[in-house]
Amino acid sequence: MAGTGVVGGVRTAIAQVTYFGSKYGAAKDDEQQVLKNCERAFMLYPHNYRFCTWTAEMAWYGRHGEDGIQNAQKRAFAEHWCRHGLSQNPFDRQLWMLEVNLLMDTELKTAIEKLEEHIEWDFWEPYHHAVLAELYSRDGRYGDAIDSLAWVKGSEYERDARQRVREAWKAELEAATTSP
Repeated sequence: MAGTGVVGGVRTAIAQVTYFGSKYGAAKDDEQQVLKNCERAFMLYPHNYRFCTWTAEMAWYGRHGEDGIQNAQKRAFAEHWCRHGLSQNPFDRQLWMLEVNLLMDTELKTAIEKLEEHIEWDFWEPYHHAVLAELYSRDGRYGDAIDSLAWVKGSEYERDARQRVREAWKAELEAATTSP
């Protein structure tokens, strides 16, 4: 039994050192190396949701190439690690918001539902309401967007959130006036 404990401890230690090196060490700016390290560390110790978060965010924020075109493989990688992280810690704010971002472009209503669910758990965070206002406005639910803006009032996110709602409203008005 002691041998099993030692083996488990060594595997966990190697995975933690790999995580530390990927997030804070020489590999931190090498996206491909971080993604490889995460795969390796996950095989050794699959319970580090922070490594899943770090890897998912790195893939998500690096998903656009220099030409501005989205890399589908990196997006899929972000989805994969986001799911793994949320399965380990369903209350991690970074993973929640990443999941909403992943859903935003393809499944807007699901993204709204996920964020509403998260806001029920963490209501007093103005950033969540700012993002929700943007999602509501994208969905044409301007009354709900304005209700969400009330919870952003006075925060650092207010100006940007109001601007995004205004832009969505303006785009919808322009589309309505130019359509036959």
